[in-house]
Amino acid sequence: MEDPVFIEMAVAIEACIEELSSTVRLIKLVDTYLKETPESALRIASESLNDTFTSVYKRLDSLQIRLSIHRRNR
Repeated sequence: MEDPVFIEMAVAIEACIEELSSTVRLIKLVDTYLKETPESALRIASESLNDTFTSVYKRLDSLQIRLSIHRRNR
């Protein structure tokens, strides 16, 4: 891959995938180790998922804006 725009896209998407994968691993751990306290497990999982979705959305939204600007400037 040589085009800086495609490299930027790939890096941003890979970061999103890694962040989502980390959240999935955390949710699985919470489910495994906090079975006796389902309310706590659900709260932790929910907060983690919300934080991840917010972060991923911001990253992808920023990427989309930069790509739109790049497209207009070509």
